[in-house]
Amino acid sequence: MTEFRPANQVHWAVERTGLLLIHADSGASCLLGYPDAAVWDLLARGNTPEIVASKLCAIAALAPAEAQALVDALTARWHAAGWLSEEAAGG
Repeated sequence: MTEFRPANQVHWAVERTGLLLIHADSGASCLLGYPDAAVWDLLARGNTPEIVASKLCAIAALAPAEAQALVDALTARWHAAGWLSEEAAGG
């Protein structure tokens, strides 16, 4: 099982229109709206992608398969862009 955490050089702040990610090394930024911001928050709190998907069902009124597909897509995109670090479960 894989876990994701915000990369060390990534900081974030809650803004009125969403959650703003800032990459300290590159200066890149990314504004996350709903429900993406909820996924980021749950991952940043140490939840596994599977737990995030299960919570997202209630938060965003998604079916389990839809929630898991969204979490999988977001974690893959954020990891590829350097926003998230991947680690082994329990790491």
